[in-house]
Amino acid sequence: RLWATLPLLWAGGHVLAYATRLPVTYQHGRYLWAALPVWILFGLTGWGHILARLHRSGRLGRPLAQAAVLVFVALLLFFLLLGAQAYAEDVAFVENEMVDVAFWLRDNTPAGALVAAHDIGAIGYFAQRPLLDLAGLISPQVISLLDDEEALAQYVRESAVQYLITSPGWPYQALTSAADARLIYSTDYVWTREQGLNNVEVWGIK
Repeated sequence: RLWATLPLLWAGGHVLAYATRLPVTYQHGRYLWAALPVWILFGLTGWGHILARLHRSGRLGRPLAQAAVLVFVALLLFFLLLGAQAYAEDVAFVENEMVDVAFWLRDNTPAGALVAAHDIGAIGYFAQRPLLDLAGLISPQVISLLDDEEALAQYVRESAVQYLITSPGWPYQALTSAADARLIYSTDYVWTREQGLNNVEVWGIK
């Protein structure tokens, strides 16, 4: 039984570590997704045992089991519709913010220009420009600066960065408010602003 609960203990530990080290809910809590299969499999297994016992318990148990199955199916369909809507919005958001800026950089900047950005995926794939990763994934030297916006801004200024890419929720005002910073391009995607976030923008900082 202990061996059988190890996946569940791991999933619980994953959630605990997430709540301790990265307690944020943006992007549907995507860093919790790795634990979801464990929760789903254990949940379905547990409900399967409960429903089987109800079904065998007699006249009252069978309609309860059938009602539980119908509720499950109804909830599944409801959340599939919600998921489809969220997926469509997310795809449109990525296409009209990150991918849009990546194509702009590809077509309007020198091939060797160093770009500082928080979301590097689309830029790295479509624009193929050298990157200073402001989230620290491929630029670990900035990790110690993430809690100090002024120190991070100073590091960017001291680097050979030519373009700064802001990100929804990360406007980098310490850099964009500098006298020598200039706004070059903005996606102007309306949906992002409706969510109370800033559009992705391209700033020249040299």
